[in-house]
Amino acid sequence: MEDDTVLKISLDKSLYGPGEFVTGTVSLKTRTPISMNKLILTLTKQRMIDVCKMEPDAAGNKQKYRDDSTIYKHEFVLYKTADSTNEISSGCHTFPFKFSLKSSDNSSTDIKGIYFDYLVNIQNSYKLSCDLYLFGAYEPMYEASKPIQVSDNLEKEKEFKVDVEMSSIMCLYYKSYSLFFKLNKELFFSGDQLVLEIGFQNMGKHIKNIDCNIYEILSVSTPEINFIRTRYIVGGDAHRTNNGYCVELRIPSSTPTSVSETEFNLKTVMFITITMHKSSPIRVKKYLQVVKKNLEIPHFDHLNVLDGEVFEEKVFILN
Repeated sequence: MEDDTVLKISLDKSLYGPGEFVTGTVSLKTRTPISMNKLILTLTKQRMIDVCKMEPDAAGNKQKYRDDSTIYKHEFVLYKTADSTNEISSGCHTFPFKFSLKSSDNSSTDIKGIYFDYLVNIQNSYKLSCDLYLFGAYEPMYEASKPIQVSDNLEKEKEFKVDVEMSSIMCLYYKSYSLFFKLNKELFFSGDQLVLEIGFQNMGKHIKNIDCNIYEILSVSTPEINFIRTRYIVGGDAHRTNNGYCVELRIPSSTPTSVSETEFNLKTVMFITITMHKSSPIRVKKYLQVVKKNLEIPHFDHLNVLDGEVFEEKVFILN
């Protein structure tokens, strides 16, 4: 019987921001009529923090903290009937839904690895699940689930400008210059190629070298552990072009999604150092919006049935 019925959740987008509407459908494919009592959609936000210091203290104790909790869980009724004789016919039936994420929601992320002297495993996740109940059954007969990927609304400027002031050797006079920076994207996925173009006005003769380095900055604030650590991601020197300089870097596929929660915060930061011939270096900092895509196993549906009923869209509100 399980091979004759398939439940699937589909969403309109692959990436959402805090407070954004999530629109989707639950499709029910069945070859045989079923006596369905109710169809429940559940949105769950879960958080797991597991960090420990790799080296023990003077007393031989290792500083560590673990918390695995459900931040919230909302259940929505997509379909419900008290009439046990009202069967759902064979075919592909669609149950549309819509709800808005909370404005206080933050990125879904998976941070793993060694940050200097700390071993870190932090997860922030959002999941939609759907349960189909038959009459007379206390447990769902069919289930489906799908992760929701959320990204914080951080800086998304592709172009930015920095004004600098340079002095003569004896500081007898000062002159102002403008540096122009342009990224190839507003948002980067892990594994993407980052291209940064650097232009300037009448300043080329003063520049000796330009290098760019990208770091992860992780801060954790829990009852047991508080720390801020950085981890080097990638870096390199810029090369000259007709219009200035250009940096090309590949963001590693293991780079986690930037996130800002109360207990932890991860930012991806690009540091640009412009070395001058006769003056101090110019240092520029730029936050990058990086998202690591969820790895989903493809779902191959070989259940061919006729089109069924499209039910009325349900709009839900998260309290």
